[in-house]
Amino acid sequence: MLRNNLFLRSKEEKEELSDRFIFLDINGVIQPTWDFQDQERFRHDLDKLINYLSDKYNDDIYKSINKWDVAACFYDWDYSAVGILKTLFEDLKTNVIISSDWRKSNDLNMLKAIFKLYDMDDYIVDKCKGNYNDCSYLNKKDAINEYITSHNLNNYIVLDDSNFLENFGYRFRKTKNIINNNDSKYIRLVLSNNINITKEDNNYLLKINDKISAVIKEYDYNNIKYLDILKIDLYRSDFKEYIEYFLNYIYVNDAFDALILDLSNYKINELNTIGHMDNNNLYTVNKNNVSVDIVKGKILSKKR
Repeated sequence: MLRNNLFLRSKEEKEELSDRFIFLDINGVIQPTWDFQDQERFRHDLDKLINYLSDKYNDDIYKSINKWDVAACFYDWDYSAVGILKTLFEDLKTNVIISSDWRKSNDLNMLKAIFKLYDMDDYIVDKCKGNYNDCSYLNKKDAINEYITSHNLNNYIVLDDSNFLENFGYRFRKTKNIINNNDSKYIRLVLSNNINITKEDNNYLLKINDKISAVIKEYDYNNIKYLDILKIDLYRSDFKEYIEYFLNYIYVNDAFDALILDLSNYKINELNTIGHMDNNNLYTVNKNNVSVDIVKGKILSKKR
């Protein structure tokens, strides 16, 4: 019964939350969706578990929560996913809004009690509208949009495994069964930089991505990419912001050791992202402790 004790924090570690928000799904993020019938909770006495948790936390709320939800959390939430998510909450001090369908059958106190099993309850500050009793806001997309609008949120991200939330653009991160380190990197980049792009601008950004992708020069040189955007016709004053987002996006989604972005046709002194600019306006992004020596259009050397 001590499965989740390694996730406990001391009181001194609990701090005030920031202005960053994560809309959190559960199934497909921390609750694996594979081999449903073979999951661990189906092998245990759930009434015994509920009594144990009620005694441990001196709280009978566990007796009012669906025992299958409690057991799924206790036995089947993926350890690595919980660890990644909890570290993300702690590092960014995020406010977590439950957008998962679990919100439909559990009130906020119940949800906080569930997350308390991994000492994450302090980060669960609210849930989106929607419950089975009055059938209101059962559509997740509508519920999230309502929350964003009514609370005037600017710095947020939607974390979900659904394909039906892509209208949130770059503020949506789709997981593949559970959250992974690349998902965490992407969330950190978006929330830390507080990139602010409207839906209209996001559509424009997608067009930029297509154009940039079309002119990527792939060097067969140990996994290095060279991007020349010389031919792209962009004159918007916020071009720098788009380039920053683009670099952040490909950093967490593309596999490479180094990426070189040729900005010699643009007057940009520096970018607020993960690489560095040289005197020739060549912006280099390195991964895996790799350094690259380059001149315009040509890679001279690579070393670790």
